[in-house]
Amino acid sequence: MKNIIPVGDIKGLLVAAFLITCMCAGFVAFPGFVLMNLWNRFIELYQLNLMQGILLWAIIALAYFVIKKRHFILSLAIPHELSNEEMDDLIERVKKARNLRNDDIKTKSDEANNEENFNNHI
Repeated sequence: MKNIIPVGDIKGLLVAAFLITCMCAGFVAFPGFVLMNLWNRFIELYQLNLMQGILLWAIIALAYFVIKKRHFILSLAIPHELSNEEMDDLIERVKKARNLRNDDIKTKSDEANNEENFNNHI
């Protein structure tokens, strides 16, 4: 398999970083800059900065790709109802959790009573 950009040394890393920077500037920052200037020129209600222009560009680009796709599928799943076995299992687990909690509360109250009795006898 051939490497497109040989990244075997620092020179290769610098070239790769330069290419990535140029791609981001050309496909992200420049269209964002253009949209920012167009917005600021024609819509005087609110002035955009560069970051907001880039976000506007991202919204437009993503909307284009979603609309361009021939079959866009939006799936809204309806949760299925629990069967009787699942409902019984759920109720059983809730009862066990409630019993464990009640036992824990009783244990803590018994410990508190024992400490009070011990402190009263001293």
